[in-house]
Amino acid sequence: MLETKDLNLFLGNKHVLKNISLSIPVRGEIIGIMGANGAGKSSLIKSLIGEFNATGTKLLY
Repeated sequence: MLETKDLNLFLGNKHVLKNISLSIPVRGEIIGIMGANGAGKSSLIKSLIGEFNATGTKLLY
């Protein structure tokens, strides 16, 4: 299970991700994240893997 609660990311003074909460079952499945250009898809992934220093709770179990 990959879970995040109230994830926030600031890049400079821009609030890029605002209070993102999600729960994704991880059982050898392939998932996709879809959205418009500039919606924050890459920022979300980079926050989840620790490349960006986002605030909030991130759990992988």
